[in-house]
Amino acid sequence: MSAHSLARRRAGAALLMLAACGALHAHDDEAAAAARLPQRVALLARAQSELERGQAGAALDDFERAAMMLHAADAELGLIRAAMQDGQYRRALAFCAHTAGEHTEDADGGALYAWLLRIGGQDELAARTLADARARAPGDAVAAAVDRAFAASPPSATGVLLQ
Repeated sequence: MSAHSLARRRAGAALLMLAACGALHAHDDEAAAAARLPQRVALLARAQSELERGQAGAALDDFERAAMMLHAADAELGLIRAAMQDGQYRRALAFCAHTAGEHTEDADGGALYAWLLRIGGQDELAARTLADARARAPGDAVAAAVDRAFAASPPSATGVLLQ
């Protein structure tokens, strides 16, 4: 492993740790705050519809607008999915690291981050990330589905993972 590669890995780990430390504050009122912002709800719905129609650029714009209104996992997960659909793996992976570390109350960010790590060839880190997400939310359906998918070779998204 080159010195540059090792430095990149260490920097990535440091960023993950920083994001995890920032997650210590409470997010209990996110859903209530989101419900009080009907414009945000409409933006999220429009962005999801755009994503389903393959309009990744438009979806990125609307998810970003929704994210500016409220710092919450739903818009961030949408941004990640839109970036992936737009072919922006690096952007999706970097933002997913933030989402997984910042929104630990929801295992979806950790499960998605584990998936992106796995498809990027980082199997060991993916397994640890998924184990952490499952430990924080043992009954989470998405994390459990990712765990089952990882048992297959190659893993395949089905069921709840396609929603």
